[in-house]
Amino acid sequence: MKELSFELPVGLTLRGENYKNVELLRTNGVAEKIFLTRISEKPFTWQGNVLAAGIKSIGPIEIGAEVRKKYLEDNAVTIPEAILKLPLAEVNTLLVEIHRRLWKSFIPKQEIICKYCGKKLIADIDLDKIKYDEDEMERFNALSETEYETINVDLEDGWQPMAIPKITSRPEYAGVCDTVYNRFVLRVPLLEDAIRQEHHASDSIGFWRKVAMDCLVAIQYVKDGAVVDTLPEELRVGYGLKIFNEYLSGKDLRLIRSSLTEHLPTLPYAYYETCGCDQQREIPMVMEASSFFSE
Repeated sequence: MKELSFELPVGLTLRGENYKNVELLRTNGVAEKIFLTRISEKPFTWQGNVLAAGIKSIGPIEIGAEVRKKYLEDNAVTIPEAILKLPLAEVNTLLVEIHRRLWKSFIPKQEIICKYCGKKLIADIDLDKIKYDEDEMERFNALSETEYETINVDLEDGWQPMAIPKITSRPEYAGVCDTVYNRFVLRVPLLEDAIRQEHHASDSIGFWRKVAMDCLVAIQYVKDGAVVDTLPEELRVGYGLKIFNEYLSGKDLRLIRSSLTEHLPTLPYAYYETCGCDQQREIPMVMEASSFFSE
């Protein structure tokens, strides 16, 4: 029987308190129904439902028992605030942990292709082999709490705002259109951010641009490590999504996207094993989230 309690690297921050201890709740008929009821057009809502039904508690916050009780009454899941406020990186981790500790420790019959020999393999993915990347954890452990709560993206090309008629000509905005802003400051994306934009999830690039806009805290001009100027908030809001859809370069868009998805450690949906071909090279044993919780 697997241990149902463990600690997250980042955890949940709610009303100024941080909780990292998680205890899972053994499955029953209600949990099984929730796990298996996929919502194809709402993938992040489904993930929230799984977490809400599978987690007994995070720190002192009780979750699963009440969610299951309400499901019996309403035939629906109401995702608690404690789940909605989880960082997306921790949501990925918790899906793996719930699957391998509560459901089963493998995902059967996944198609793997060796990039070296081209051989196609059908393999059962062993979830117990999934571990945090050591280099990623070393980098994360070197950060202070304030450093990992904020994502500073130093742009390669930067962005020089375009003039907005009758607005940027105001005295208080003098110099804005002459400045090349080279840092975007974002907060860590949460499950509730992904749920808000999940109707765009089939368009991965568009989805992450919208999440980035929701998480954007500041646009700055930085010189020699010091913040020289910050774009006024009303201008940032006024430019809106055009910043990502029209103004930033492809290089900078990719930097922002990778920073949002890689800033915090998460359990990957993959591990490495040696291919059985003559080259004996290690290849990633990868599965998709859509493969989780099959009957």
